[in-house]
Amino acid sequence: MSNRIRGARMGLMATLVLGGACATMQARPSSADAAIYEMTFQGTWTKATHPTEYPEGSSLDLGAAHFSGIIGAPHSAGYSLFKEGAQATPGLMALSHTGGHSPLDAELKAAAAAGTAGGTFETGVFIDVNAPQSVRFEVSDKFPLVSFVAMVAPSPDWFVGLNDVDLKENGQWVNAKTILAKAWDSGTYDGTTYKAPEKPSSPHQPIALNAAPPFQNGAPVATITFKRVQ
Repeated sequence: MSNRIRGARMGLMATLVLGGACATMQARPSSADAAIYEMTFQGTWTKATHPTEYPEGSSLDLGAAHFSGIIGAPHSAGYSLFKEGAQATPGLMALSHTGGHSPLDAELKAAAAAGTAGGTFETGVFIDVNAPQSVRFEVSDKFPLVSFVAMVAPSPDWFVGLNDVDLKENGQWVNAKTILAKAWDSGTYDGTTYKAPEKPSSPHQPIALNAAPPFQNGAPVATITFKRVQ
C-alpha cells in the first residue's frame, strides 16, 4: 500500500471522527473588536465542470472524488498558511498529499503560541464532494485574516483553499462575502493526473494554481460563503 493511500485512509478516519464538527465556539465575540463568522464550503467540483478524467466512484471509495476535512485559522499578516510562489510547509505538503491534518495542525498551534494566529478550525471529510459543510470561527483586530486548505482527492498533491481573506471593509466587519475557490498544486509531488504514480518532486516547486489537464479550464471547485453571525 502506498504512503499516499495509507495516509489518505488515516486522514479519512481522523476527519470522520470529527464528524464535520469544529471546536466549540463561544456564543458571542470575546471582545468589542471581534466578530464571529460561519464559513460554508460548497463543493462545485463535478464531472460536468471538470470532465477530464473525473474520478468517479461510490461513497467511502478513496479513488472517488472527495475533499479532505478543512483545516485553517484566523490570523494576522505575520502568518501565511500558503501563498502563490512560496514553498509549501511540511504540514501543507502532507495535507495536499494524504489529506491528513498533521503536522499542519501543529504548525497552526505554533503560530497561535507565537501570537500570529487564533484558534484552529476543522471539519470532517467531504465524502459527498458536493455536500456543504460549515464551521465557525472568531476574527478580531489582532487576527483579521482567515485562511484554510483541504485536499483535492485523489491527487498527487492538489488542494483547495483561500489565503488571507480579509473580512473587514471600510473599517467594518462585512455581513457576508462569497469567494470562488480554485484548485492549487503544492509543488511537492509530480503528476498531472488524479492517480499519478507516487513521485516526490525534486526539488520542490513553488505553490501554483493547478495547471494539470483536469483543471486547465480554470473552473472553481468550491464556493465559499462567509456570514457574520455575531
